[in-house]
Amino acid sequence: MGTRVFQQTLNRYKFVFYLSYVKFLSYIRIEINILKAMHKSYFLALVVALFSFSCTEVVFESPQPPGGKNLTKIPDSLVGSYSFVVLNEQEAIHITKDYFDGDEGKKYLSDSLIMRKMGNKYVVNQLINKEGETNGKWSVYVFEEKGCGFLKATAFIISKDEYIESFSNTYAATLVGGGQEKQVIISPDNNQFETLLKDREATLAIILEKLEE
Repeated sequence: MGTRVFQQTLNRYKFVFYLSYVKFLSYIRIEINILKAMHKSYFLALVVALFSFSCTEVVFESPQPPGGKNLTKIPDSLVGSYSFVVLNEQEAIHITKDYFDGDEGKKYLSDSLIMRKMGNKYVVNQLINKEGETNGKWSVYVFEEKGCGFLKATAFIISKDEYIESFSNTYAATLVGGGQEKQVIISPDNNQFETLLKDREATLAIILEKLEE
């Protein structure tokens, strides 16, 4: 992914799990599905993932999961402060019942920031339409509590260009943009969304640790 598009994408992710140039502390487990073959060195794998791969963002025509009820409050079980490291500096994101709070300020639940429940997971949808665009485009992130104060956050990204055709056939996706600005737009049903969440070629996940109050 080119530097410019990479930064644009991460800016959208930042309000939730702050993936900008993520490095990690020894006590934070990290899952990099797009580089599972490089499991011997998570740090090396992460650096290569961020700077060497031509990634394609998966965006959605509508909030996920389809037909889900919009939550008016963030669940109590997610409320708290979570720690991670950016550029060798420890950072934190604070979650309340109403908003996510980090270095870009408070992001409140709204018509353009929607949270829905799906089983034991919580799905956050952020509207990302550019100026002049009328059709909905949403970035989607999934939170899952893992116990013992750990929170898994998953985003949807295709790291390998050769997987795009197969992905498009499976999910009836539309490829837009080109070069460094590729996106695939999909409108999955509930079963397809659950299948997509398990697709190791189209997801990237990290584990955040909850701080003691």
